[in-house]
Amino acid sequence: MKKLLSILLILTLNVNLIKSQDTNYDGSVNLVEENLDVYVGEELILMFDTTFYNNTGKYSLNFDGPPLLKNYKKSNTRKSNIYLPFKTYTHGEWKTDYNSLVGKHFKVLSIQEKQEREKVEKYFELLLKETDEILFVKTKKNYSLNNDVFFPFFVVKHFEYLKQTFINKRFLGVSFDRDPHPDRGTTKHFFNKISDLKMPWQDTWICKDIKLDMKKNPLIWVLTNNKQDVEIRMEEHSVYKFFFENKEISFCSITKGCYGKQFYQVYNYTPEAPLCHELENSLDCYKEKIKKWITDFKKQNDHPNFNFNDFEIVGFFNGLALKDNNNNKTRIWRFILKEFLKSEYQENEVGELIELVQEKSFNLAQEKNKVMEIFKLSPSYPNSANGVSFSIDWFYYNTKKEIKYIHFTVVPYNAVGDRQYCDIRDYSTFTGSVTGPISAGSRPKAHNWENAWYNHTIDSLEIIKVEIEYMDGSSYTFVKELDKIICPYFN
Repeated sequence: MKKLLSILLILTLNVNLIKSQDTNYDGSVNLVEENLDVYVGEELILMFDTTFYNNTGKYSLNFDGPPLLKNYKKSNTRKSNIYLPFKTYTHGEWKTDYNSLVGKHFKVLSIQEKQEREKVEKYFELLLKETDEILFVKTKKNYSLNNDVFFPFFVVKHFEYLKQTFINKRFLGVSFDRDPHPDRGTTKHFFNKISDLKMPWQDTWICKDIKLDMKKNPLIWVLTNNKQDVEIRMEEHSVYKFFFENKEISFCSITKGCYGKQFYQVYNYTPEAPLCHELENSLDCYKEKIKKWITDFKKQNDHPNFNFNDFEIVGFFNGLALKDNNNNKTRIWRFILKEFLKSEYQENEVGELIELVQEKSFNLAQEKNKVMEIFKLSPSYPNSANGVSFSIDWFYYNTKKEIKYIHFTVVPYNAVGDRQYCDIRDYSTFTGSVTGPISAGSRPKAHNWENAWYNHTIDSLEIIKVEIEYMDGSSYTFVKELDKIICPYFN
């Protein structure tokens, strides 16, 4: 009889071993949702779940983990069948006090089935390695990354897989959002989120070790830059992102979305193309992106008669100024620039593009001996007292002279083109003056004059004279030559 029992025991162990080998669990994920049979023969560690962790530093009575049973065939509601029960009976059942078991090692010996009411339930048969006790815990079909049914174990083979995969690999942290150039080591935002950590942002980091702390969020990543080591706990934030070797990895906290399934996701990664402003032919790069945006988002109707197959970027005058091969002109406003560059993951390029174009315009103006260029004249809406203000935006290009004073003479018109007058002061012409010194530069100047007129019918303005007084005592007045200093894209 003893011999027969021994044979049966050996056969049972062999069946479990073959079952584990057949499923070929490689440890690449912590939770295999589809087939829990893969865990037969595997070693599990009970891990901490802060979802049910209260202020006392222990699992709360509301922890939804299934109780550990001494015998799966007996009732799972009787205290005598509950392993290490809480002293308190709560919510109509006894629960295992998991606090004393966190970090304990269990080996899955088999999966046992039991008919319960109208369905068959499965139980892990576990060997608690620290005490050699045999225990049982009910499995759940809906363990998942996407719901709150928590898988309370960390699989040792998964931990070994993590170490084999990531230790000695080059890591670049890129925080939560997509970073256009993670291959350059832009770790600034990521490491700023780790308290009391001061480090060079552009250094390369090597994964030195991966550790487990089962009484907190289990995974700890040890990174080094050969100057200092940093330990990064997955409890700090719900998601960390790294790039290592041409792969993108997202790590997540078990308490904020993973629920024990998988602590990282790996994606193929191809470094982004250089940003346009970093190329020698920067404007050609921006032109291609504009063409693509016009085509992809069907924006041609917003720019009728303009040929986006053959055009140049000629400046930035309250918008990106474009001119095609037929001398047609159009502009793309700043907010639209931001939108289409965002679609290319280059939304931060707007400032770079504007600066580049303004620098080009400034250099071109030097070659053509331009003095200045006015590109915007804007009246305000009448205020409550019918006061109308206005502003002028302009560039000054003459690097040979500094301006001492500049005077802009303006007249107002109503909506039907009749010249208007101030209702209080009875004048039409207004001269707005600016005191220097004013030096040439690629950045625009902007000036505003409050309540130049009191007249609620004023709709538009016209510049009729610009007078410049220079620091060297010379001066020049533009009247008949205003077309030389009014931008073709004047608005």
